[in-house]
Amino acid sequence: MPTQAFVSRQFYSSGKPVGEPNQDDQILEVHNFAVQPASVKVEMGMTINLGDYNSCRISVALVQPCYSEEKDSAWLFAKKWVEERTVEEAEAAKKYAAGLEIGGSNDDQPF
Repeated sequence: MPTQAFVSRQFYSSGKPVGEPNQDDQILEVHNFAVQPASVKVEMGMTINLGDYNSCRISVALVQPCYSEEKDSAWLFAKKWVEERTVEEAEAAKKYAAGLEIGGSNDDQPF
């Protein structure tokens, strides 16, 4: 069972979605387990107010397979990874929006 990460982003203007949602699914690592593994999933989301009734919704999730006796350390690892990635995505969205007139385009789109 691989470690999987999911990141989605959606910009809103006056409460209405702008463009299509963008989702990035990644397989980070593949572990070989001797028995059927357990897994932990940590998910975090935030809505960033971009001003002028514009916002961006970001969701980040990580599914971490582990042995049942390792679930606490796997959860701590997943939680830290999700928190760090959520902050990175929020900063990228703010930078992107700063150079974008909502409804327009931005050639430097990080998403």
